[in-house]
Amino acid sequence: MERPYPVVKTILLLFWVTYASAALWSVYHATPLLSRQLLLILGGYGAILAIVTFIVVLRARTKRSRVEHGS
Repeated sequence: MERPYPVVKTILLLFWVTYASAALWSVYHATPLLSRQLLLILGGYGAILAIVTFIVVLRARTKRSRVEHGS
C-alpha cells in the first residue's frame, strides 16, 4: 500500500479543518446563550490538546526518522 502524496494530505487536512469549523459554528449558534461560555472553554482546551498532540507525534516521527537513517 502506497503512502499518500503530500498534496493529498494537505487536501484532507483542509477538508477536516473546514468540516470542524462548520460543525463548531453550527453547534455554537444552536446552544443557548448561557452555555456558549462553557462551549468556548471546552473548545479551547480541545484545540490546545490537538495542537500539543500534533507536536508530540511530529517530534516522535522526526526522532524515529533520524534513528532509522543514522543506523
